[in-house]
Amino acid sequence: SALRQSDPYLASDDPRLQADGYFVSGMALGTRGQWNLLKGKWFDAYFDGKKAVKHLKKCLKLDAEYNDAYLGLGVFDYQAARLSGIAKLGVLLGVRGDETRGLERIKLAMDRGRYANRQAAQFLATIYLGDLRDYARALPVVESLRRDFPASPYFLFLDIVLRYRQGDWDRSLALSRELHRQVLADPKAFRRK
Repeated sequence: SALRQSDPYLASDDPRLQADGYFVSGMALGTRGQWNLLKGKWFDAYFDGKKAVKHLKKCLKLDAEYNDAYLGLGVFDYQAARLSGIAKLGVLLGVRGDETRGLERIKLAMDRGRYANRQAAQFLATIYLGDLRDYARALPVVESLRRDFPASPYFLFLDIVLRYRQGDWDRSLALSRELHRQVLADPKAFRRK
């Protein structure tokens, strides 16, 4: 649906609308590529990713300040560098990712993006927590997400875990008590969690 709806923007004479169209189509193709990765469809993932990168680069060519596009470019770079199936495919097709550049691009989207900055922050937090286990770099990202979503028990929980893992037991305990109060105030909201 996003790809179909981006077509009129891509055909527009207005460069701003074209940039929006390339951003939407690039991100949609990138998302579809990620789904293909999860299904083990390496070639489909590669071709969706390649086309997503092409669209996101066109977006930036039309509007150099369209920093949201760096989320998709960063994710592609990071995953192409880190994931074994993509790495094997990259060797075959001559495409290599760059983990450092990928992380820098995702952070740029988080810091300067208009539309995808929170998604970039969530993606970066997931990478720091799950892939890299870099709790010191994850904490400021989670703190920014907590500021953006102060009622989120999930981000509060991540904050608790990060502080615990870094040895800040007093703050971790205080935040745990805050989470406990939230659970007591609305137990039904936490049943699924």
